[in-house]
Amino acid sequence: MKLKEYKKALDEFIKNNPKALEMNVFYASDDEGNDYHEVFNCPVILPVDFLLDSGVTINHLGDNTSEVVCIN
Repeated sequence: MKLKEYKKALDEFIKNNPKALEMNVFYASDDEGNDYHEVFNCPVILPVDFLLDSGVTINHLGDNTSEVVCIN
């Protein structure tokens, strides 16, 4: 997901749930929600030498690096 898509979804979510702005933010450790953790960090740009395809396959970029937005 691109950051602009995430922002659009978040903007829509806040529009439909304005009280959520005062709630703590958590993330699930997997798709089944087996474990939850609070988000403590602000987003940062992170240089990586790999990318994930759908969170499953790692594609190594070799000597090349890319940048991603890390949300936690």
